[in-house]
Amino acid sequence: SLVVSPPYIKPPQRGLVNHFTQMADMGLPVVVYNVPGRTAVDVTPETIGIVAEHENIVAVKEATGDVSRVQAIRDEEQK
Repeated sequence: SLVVSPPYIKPPQRGLVNHFTQMADMGLPVVVYNVPGRTAVDVTPETIGIVAEHENIVAVKEATGDVSRVQAIRDEEQK
């Protein structure tokens, strides 16, 4: 499932970790969708690195438009 960060409420990063891991705990494969232009909150590479440890979080759709984020996310996931 494609899971976007909650729009309008601007949760802190720890709230995003909780949001994505709760979705992944439901048992479906999860794609984290980072689209801050629509949700008003950016899922940081550090947060993506944390949630990527969950076995059901299988991919990231990064829509910031900043291509350097791809390497930053890879670096976090390899820690």
